Amino acid sequence: MSKKTILYIVSAAAMALLLAVPANAASINKSIKIGAGEESGGATSVNGSITVGADATVTGGIKTVNGKIRVDDGAEIRKAATVNGSLHLSDGVQSRSLSTVNGSIRLGENCAVDGSIEAVNGSIRTE
Repeated sequence: MSKKTILYIVSAAAMALLLAVPANAASINKSIKIGAGEESGGATSVNGSITVGADATVTGGIKTVNGKIRVDDGAEIRKAATVNGSLHLSDGVQSRSLSTVNGSIRLGENCAVDGSIEAVNGSIRTE
C-alpha cells in the first residue's frame, strides 16, 4: 500500500473512532473550551480546536480530527489526540498519552507524560 493510502485509512479510522466514542463535550464544527479549574469527562470535535484552561482536570480523552489542542499551565489530562492538528501543553501539565498524525507536539517545562507520545508526520519539542 502507498503512504497516501495508509494515511487515508488511518484518518478515516480516527474520524470513525472520534464519532463513535461518547464524550462529555462534543462538537462537529465548533471549538470547545474547558475553563480554568474546571473538571471534565473529556471533549471531542471534528473541525474545531480544544482548549483546556489552567489547573483544569480532564478524566477522559480530548480528541479532534481537524483542529489543535492546547492545554494551559498545571492542567491534568488523561489523553490528547488529533489527526490534523498540533498539541501544545504549557508548563506543568500532566498527561498519560499524546498523539497526532499530521501535526507537532510541543511540551512546556515540567510536563509529565506517564505513557506514550506519538507524532506520525510531525515533530516533538520540549521547552
